[in-house]
Amino acid sequence: MIENVKIKTSGIISEYPFGQLKTGEKISKYCLTNKNNLSVSILNYGGILQSIKTPDLSGNISDILLGYDNLDGYLEDESYMGAVIGRFANRIAGGTFVLDNIAYPLTKNDGINCNHGGEVGFNRVVWEAEKIDSGKGEMLLLSHTSPHGDQGFPGNLSVGILYDLNDDNELNIRIRAMSDRKTVINISLHPYFNLSGAPASDLVTHSLSIEARKYLPINEHMVPTGEIRSVANSDFDFQNEIPIRSRIVGDNPQVAIAGGFDHCFLINKPNGSLRSMAVLEDVESGRSLTLSSNAPAMQLYTGNFLNGSVKGKGGSPFNKWQAVCLEPEEYPNSPRESKFPPSVLEANDEYDHQIRYKFDVLNK
Repeated sequence: MIENVKIKTSGIISEYPFGQLKTGEKISKYCLTNKNNLSVSILNYGGILQSIKTPDLSGNISDILLGYDNLDGYLEDESYMGAVIGRFANRIAGGTFVLDNIAYPLTKNDGINCNHGGEVGFNRVVWEAEKIDSGKGEMLLLSHTSPHGDQGFPGNLSVGILYDLNDDNELNIRIRAMSDRKTVINISLHPYFNLSGAPASDLVTHSLSIEARKYLPINEHMVPTGEIRSVANSDFDFQNEIPIRSRIVGDNPQVAIAGGFDHCFLINKPNGSLRSMAVLEDVESGRSLTLSSNAPAMQLYTGNFLNGSVKGKGGSPFNKWQAVCLEPEEYPNSPRESKFPPSVLEANDEYDHQIRYKFDVLNK
């Protein structure tokens, strides 16, 4: 069992209406704010990170997430903007897996694959929301029970996600889950970051470093081939900070398959504890983001499938390579790939995934 995360909460939570579903269910936006005027807005629909507003070098506050101004945008969204993704983040090849000699056919929503939990994943459900008083401030708890057979997955799965914003400008997210049957699990988040604070800009001023010496090559279906490959001497080497765009426009065949990056990086020496995975920086605004997690891997996605046809906040279109997703996770397709560590949750055991986003500004 992973030890409890120390609580340093000091913020308050405000609740605002954010629309209503056709079923009559009311959707709310919960805004966490700290003493530094950093704020995070979360929806109880899809557990969506709707906005993160942080200061730049000059103290100007801007939103660094792609997303929508209203609920209709998220209801029609097909890009998992800011959402919780599960039961199983990323792809399961062929939309089926075998566990203890039982085949489980899943809903297919990515060609022949099951992606991010299937047709009605966690990004499409209304979560129960509760404000938790830690004694040092308020945290937000989102809860949901996914019934046995939901999208084809076994077990009644109870999930709780705790959001904690502190005065160190850290957003700590803890995902816990328990199933009454043996199952597979891989729950993560899918925020699209553009640290410039200018929605129309792309990643040209962004640099990235990743604590990974290996990654998983993919096939034409965007599924890992089973090979574990070194990043050395390739466009996948982000061990030292490097401009993202310089690697996207290269001639690496793997980058060509995805039209950018949509690959899983294997974090160096994972041990189940919270540790730094990646650092994203925007030299122009001076904003930086450090991602930490206790997961063994991280998916890097550079918005390759955004094509300008959908408009987000302020009517700004989502364009290719406009933002980057850093998704801590288990190995993709691990329920089907024997070479990868298993992503199995035994009955009545606890799944515990911890994620930390640390927001900062670069030295002038």
